[in-house]
Amino acid sequence: MTCDQQRFERDVANHVMTIHRDDGVDRHITFKKPGDSSYWFEILTWPGALCIRGDCGTYVFSRLNDMFDFFRAKYERVKEGELFINPSYWLEKMVASDSSGRHPSAVEELDEKAFKARVHEEIEE
Repeated sequence: MTCDQQRFERDVANHVMTIHRDDGVDRHITFKKPGDSSYWFEILTWPGALCIRGDCGTYVFSRLNDMFDFFRAKYERVKEGELFINPSYWLEKMVASDSSGRHPSAVEELDEKAFKARVHEEIEE
């Protein structure tokens, strides 16, 4: 099952952000529904790395000293209020992943339908 922006926003609508540490590029932030562990996740950063772990599995990225800058990048074609994900570029910057055995190769699976739709968008532009 894929997760689009609408589903993600619905799943995290009642999450509370708790900042455990915010010391420059050293951060530990948890996102969780009060009294419920459904769809919880946390983000940890340290110089040159960002780790997201929780119900989604665990993914570690490395690119810039402050990885928040990497994920905050602005893109001209993104509409106001739209989240932007660049899966192929993010995959290049992923240094580790673990989905607790549920989907061990999920980050490398090709979504053929999405790929074809993206190619058609580029051709039309």
